Amino acid sequence: MEVDRANVLLDSRAEDPRPENARSVSRRGIRPRAPLPAVYGYGVALLVVMISAVATKLLWDEGDHAIFTVFIGAVALSAWLGGMGPGLAATVLSETVTAFFLLPKPNSLAGVRDEVLRMLTFTFVALLTASLHAATRRAHAEHQRAREAAETASTQKDKFVAMVTHELRNPLNPVMLTVSLLESDPELPEKFREDLATIRRNLALEVRLIEDLLDLARCATGKLRLNMQRVDIREPLNAAIEVCQTELHAKQIGLQLDTGATEMTVYGDPHRLEQIFWNLLRNAIKFTPSGGRITVHASRSPMGAAQVQVSDTGIGISPDRLRMIFNAFEQGGPDIFARFGGLGLGLAISRAICETHGGSIAAASDGRDRGASFTVMLPIALPACRANDDGATGQAANGCCKDLSA
Repeated sequence: MEVDRANVLLDSRAEDPRPENARSVSRRGIRPRAPLPAVYGYGVALLVVMISAVATKLLWDEGDHAIFTVFIGAVALSAWLGGMGPGLAATVLSETVTAFFLLPKPNSLAGVRDEVLRMLTFTFVALLTASLHAATRRAHAEHQRAREAAETASTQKDKFVAMVTHELRNPLNPVMLTVSLLESDPELPEKFREDLATIRRNLALEVRLIEDLLDLARCATGKLRLNMQRVDIREPLNAAIEVCQTELHAKQIGLQLDTGATEMTVYGDPHRLEQIFWNLLRNAIKFTPSGGRITVHASRSPMGAAQVQVSDTGIGISPDRLRMIFNAFEQGGPDIFARFGGLGLGLAISRAICETHGGSIAAASDGRDRGASFTVMLPIALPACRANDDGATGQAANGCCKDLSA
């Protein structure tokens, strides 16, 4: 099954990928508690001071230090939950309770000094706690605004990419049609035929880049459609290898294929699965020097999933780039981009497609010039799993396989 990506892209009946309602996913963190309403705040202050007075009675043997500590906690809690007003109210109540009900009346200047210091300490704790809480809330509000602005910008970027790539695709239709008509002319001189072949190759490259951008936009907006059906994973794998044969021969790269004898049926979109393997093989060919070797191994993983591993003897991946290799537009560094070019979208799209199938993809490398290995894992289809003729959007079928993407 050979995939003509140009024809797929230039099909005039292809859906318009521009999103209707772009998603905005927000992960909520721990949010600082807003101050209680005034009545409840003062009620909390009264309650915690009463509890502190009872606790002090029970801990009377600990002496004045225990009294001081318990009421400081009451003042701090009141200021944190209720704000400045309840905090100061707790200060006054704490000083009143300690001065008139718990401690003896001061008979000397030292006793008056202790009361004043205690009052100042309670006030300082109330002001400090209320100020800290207000600053925390302001910082959280600013963080929320910044995050929402970033999410809005990301959504607008996805819309922009979807619309621009859609508009870029339309002018290529008449160009490809004209090239096809000219090539079909039997009287066309050979020199012009070679020029048309060059034009077609470059058009195919542009088509491939636009198709990658479209796929990225579809993944980001949740509009990636899947034609789900039962498929032996070796079929799309062999199809991807067949498409890459010309490039393998051109660079004299040896390919060792081991698919085993056991059937590995998954529930997925054959075209999208082939796209995953095609991306991995193209990357391996691109970054493996002439005379190198690529190994493709398909097997059952220890956890029972279908596993396909693509390994090469190419330039490898540095440890600092390995964790970012599946990010969109990640090209492995300026030196890699200068040598090999490309947009850095293939692996990001492959990961998104794997996850929509309930699977996963991982990369491994021992470092620069030591090759790289990419492993795709997809859940085995259950025997009762049936094909969905209507297709699916961005998700594996429920009840047909076990989700491995987590």
